[in-house]
Amino acid sequence: MLCAAAVLLALVAPQVPHAPPPGTALLSHVRLHDTASGMQGFARDPVTRDWYFAQVSQGGRHGLSQRNNYERGNLTLTRLSPAGKILGFMYARNMDHGESISVQHTSAGKIYMWTGAKAVLNGGTVPGGTRIARFGWRPGKTAWPSSGWVRLFNPHPGTYNNAPSIDWATRTIMTRYHPNGGGTQYGVYRLADFLAGHYTPAAHFVQPSLPSFPPQGFALMPGGTSAAVLSGWKWDSTNQPPGNTYGTVFGGSGTIWQQFWADALSDDPHEPEGIQPGLQAGTICYGLTSQLASGVRVVSVWRHNMTALSCKAMGPAGTMGRGSERRRGSSGMDSRPRPDRPHHRSRPAGHRRMGPRARRRHPHPRGPHGRRGRRR
Repeated sequence: MLCAAAVLLALVAPQVPHAPPPGTALLSHVRLHDTASGMQGFARDPVTRDWYFAQVSQGGRHGLSQRNNYERGNLTLTRLSPAGKILGFMYARNMDHGESISVQHTSAGKIYMWTGAKAVLNGGTVPGGTRIARFGWRPGKTAWPSSGWVRLFNPHPGTYNNAPSIDWATRTIMTRYHPNGGGTQYGVYRLADFLAGHYTPAAHFVQPSLPSFPPQGFALMPGGTSAAVLSGWKWDSTNQPPGNTYGTVFGGSGTIWQQFWADALSDDPHEPEGIQPGLQAGTICYGLTSQLASGVRVVSVWRHNMTALSCKAMGPAGTMGRGSERRRGSSGMDSRPRPDRPHHRSRPAGHRRMGPRARRRHPHPRGPHGRRGRRR
C-alpha cells in the first residue's frame, strides 16, 4: 500500500530533476574490432564472463560502404576478456541491427551466438530481423543465414524487428517482434520448446510507453518473467548532459521499475546502446558508445544497482512516448530528423508533446526533458 501510494503521489505531484544514482564502470573507452562504427548491443558469456559486442560493420568491410552494411544487417562481432582485451572477432551478414544478442556456452564448451536474422528495412529506417539465428562462434569467419552451420527459427511469421534474449538460469528465451500495424511485442518460451520448433509462448508482453526515445536495446531479466529496455537519444546540440537515458523494466502487467541514468558526462559524442542484467544479483548494465578525439569509436559499460524494484523510481520530468522504431545513420549513431524541425513529416504512434503545464513545471527548459523530451 505504501509503495502504491508513493507511486501515485509521484505521478500527480510536480516532478523536478534530481541527481541520478552513481554507476560503476565495468569497461571504459574500450576499442572493438571495427573502430569506425558504434556499438549496438552486447552480451556476456555466463561461464567465462567474456564480453561479446555487436556493431554495424564499418565502411570497407565486405567491399561495401558503412551505409550499405547498415541497410543489409551486416554485423561485426567482437569478443573481449572480462578486462576488455580483444580475444577474437567474426562477421555475421544479413542478420539485423545487433541491439540484442545472446551468448550460449554449452556443457561441452561450445559457444553459440544468437541474433536476429534475414533483415529487412522497416519503412526505410532500421534493419530488423525476420528470423532468429543461432550459430557457432568461429573467429575470423562469416556467418550468413544460408550458411550450413547457422540455424534459423521463425516464431513470428510475417513480422519484423525479431531479436532474441536468453536467461540461462531458467533456460528461457524471449523474442521481440513487431507485427505490421502493431506495437513492439515480446514472447517468452522455454528454450527446449523453442529449439524443438514449438512456439507457443509461456508469456506475452506488450512494450509499455517509454520515458524517452528511442529504444536502444532490450534484455530478458533473471527469472524469465520480465524484460528491460534501454531508451535515450544521442548527445547533440539540443540533447546535452545529463541526457535522457533510462532503464525500464516491465512485465505482463506493465512497468515495474524505471531509473534515469547519467554516466560518463564528459564523453561527447555519446549514445546509450544495449542493456543486460548484471552478473551480480540485483544489478543491471547498459552500454555507451562514444568517440575519441582521434575519431576512434569506443565502448563503455556501466553497472547500476536496482533499488526499490517494487516501486517505480521516478526520474526527471518528461513526456511518455511509445517510440517502437528508430532511424539511424550509417555511422551507427542516431541521425533522425526531429519532430520540432520543419522537414519532419510524421511522429511515431503514441508520441505526444509536452503540454504547457508540464513545461512550466520544469525549471530548466533545456534540462533532462525540456525541449529534448519532444524529439524522436
